[in-house]
Amino acid sequence: MFNIIGSAFARLGAFDSAITTFLNVLERDPENVNLYNNLGESYGRLGNYQAAFISLRSATDLDPQFSKAFYNIANTFFVLGDTAAAIDIYKKSSALKPEFAPAANNLGAAHLKAGQISEAFHSFARASRLNPQHEEAFANLYNFSIQCPWQRREFSKLKNACSRFLA
Repeated sequence: MFNIIGSAFARLGAFDSAITTFLNVLERDPENVNLYNNLGESYGRLGNYQAAFISLRSATDLDPQFSKAFYNIANTFFVLGDTAAAIDIYKKSSALKPEFAPAANNLGAAHLKAGQISEAFHSFARASRLNPQHEEAFANLYNFSIQCPWQRREFSKLKNACSRFLA
């Protein structure tokens, strides 16, 4: 119940209130990996990356298969400019939950930032195939195809394959 309230605060951008709520609930439920993940994500949104890492690592320590926490750790590394670490951890998140399109999309962004063009394209394409309605992934793939003309044919094939989902 209180995790839902904390999450609602976070969705509204009231991260201080979300953090306070998550911390209060963690006192009663210190084994809840979702709370640690949500707490870490909220700390990250406020720019408190050290606290974000601590909370997110608590989630992965409690559940080493919790892909969403690894995804948020990778997001934090990406924001801090550690692209190599972000790539490694996005890959781990994707391996734990292969159907999670946001991890594939953000992996593409990290590859692109690292200058790994082919890997970026394949990650964006994978994210778009996993969820053709994931607008950010499809936009990234489209923008990528504009910047890299040699990939336009591949983008057109993917767009045609996904067209039934885009209507």
